[in-house]
Amino acid sequence: MSNIERLILANLSPDADVGHGDTLLHQLFKQTCPPGVDADGGSAASEDDDEEEDGEDDEFGGPRIPLAGLLQRGATPDRTHRDGDTVLHILIRNTLDGTYFPDDSLSGAMYSGEIERVEERAEYVEAAFKLLVDAGWSVAVRSVRGQSVLDAEGGETPGTGLGPQPHDC
Repeated sequence: MSNIERLILANLSPDADVGHGDTLLHQLFKQTCPPGVDADGGSAASEDDDEEEDGEDDEFGGPRIPLAGLLQRGATPDRTHRDGDTVLHILIRNTLDGTYFPDDSLSGAMYSGEIERVEERAEYVEAAFKLLVDAGWSVAVRSVRGQSVLDAEGGETPGTGLGPQPHDC
């Protein structure tokens, strides 16, 4: 069990500082396997894992962490982390650049699972985005770089000049 999973199980506030200027919620969204969106910790992208128990890893290797439950613990909407991003900024960037539900191939060549990964990202971002906006997050908040989530483009990982990186999901 990771340190972040221990903090969640200990009912730490999503606004708690977990180091390096990050809140627990920011840290969760920076992981390669984002938190589930439904009450059971699943996501729209992982409907076939109904038999899993709470606390077990989902099919993408990430802990089953219910975003809805974390938001009910009192997360502060539009709170920025050390880089000036809100959770919405991280959600959009990591969805568009392939950090969430990464492709199995780094070659860039089309393969049979690529379409499914794009669909998983779309389903996940739609559900998570709705939860966050309904909880009070604003699409108009600008980061220290002057970008709102409406300005997101995807492609390169900001500041690195690199595209999506390999992950263990």
